[in-house]
Amino acid sequence: MTNCKFVNISAKSDIPKDILWDGKLLFILPNGKNITATYVGNGTWWAVHTFEDYAVYPVNATYVGLDNVTINNATISISKTPIHHS
Repeated sequence: MTNCKFVNISAKSDIPKDILWDGKLLFILPNGKNITATYVGNGTWWAVHTFEDYAVYPVNATYVGLDNVTINNATISISKTPIHHS
């Protein structure tokens, strides 16, 4: 059995959709990798990513097209879910 570190990431924003138009939200990992999030409505952005290890990853975020909007010093925590045997 393999350990899956495939996760869904969501973020909430109070920036109105008419200001965001079709911009993108990028989560920026310490290794420089960008995770592109999709706007799914009601102020929510959604992304999927597979992480290499179980860890706490520092993350920044930015809106492509809105240079003055950035999020710094956030974290994404990936932990192993305990397996319950019945």
